[in-house]
Amino acid sequence: MWYSFHIYGISPEQFLNTLNRNRLDRKYFFINYIDYNGFHVRLRLFLSDAEEKRAYLKHLKELFEGCKVVEKIYDPEYNVYGDSLDLYEEYSAALSAYLVEHGRVDRLTMLLTVRELLHAFDRMDVRYLKFHVAWWEKGTGGHLISRIQASPNKGAAQRKLEDGLERLIDEFVVPGIPAMPDEAKDRLCFQFIHMTLNKMNCTIAEEAAIIKWFLKMKEESPHEVSGSLFL
Repeated sequence: MWYSFHIYGISPEQFLNTLNRNRLDRKYFFINYIDYNGFHVRLRLFLSDAEEKRAYLKHLKELFEGCKVVEKIYDPEYNVYGDSLDLYEEYSAALSAYLVEHGRVDRLTMLLTVRELLHAFDRMDVRYLKFHVAWWEKGTGGHLISRIQASPNKGAAQRKLEDGLERLIDEFVVPGIPAMPDEAKDRLCFQFIHMTLNKMNCTIAEEAAIIKWFLKMKEESPHEVSGSLFL
């Protein structure tokens, strides 16, 4: 079963570098998070029982020496992912392992990954892109999100996503999409994109800028965005 550990006093880069040098031998995934105690990494580990959990807590405290490592109850987000929760967890584990192996990705890779997910969910359209932007605009800091302008140049559309990330999405995300209820696909597409970018250490502002760029391209050149440049 999944167990959760919060690691305080570490940067996203330090976390990835530490696991790159000291590979975990159990399935895991992580998210970056900020609460009233500050920034931390929430590490989920798939362990057999409470005894193994206690052993891993000791190991993590040694591995992340100088950091505060706290055991927490893992609360699966059934209300967010529904029947797609297992799909999300398996994808998250594969993506986390990829990022530990390759390190922090650049913004272009973030953009190309979002493009791949938008196509996988069949959501590369003005209606959905506006929905995604509006999700953040109605939330905390919405007045700031509304001011963010799309910034990548148009030539980015011609770039290709790194093969490893493309295969990862094809293997762990695409097969599960047909089983998702149509009425839930907007929400699930949003969550998969957001949590993917979260693991890539992308801020909400950067996420909004990426989505706004696709929206701008789609509104200005609808056939080009849905055609060969994005396939």
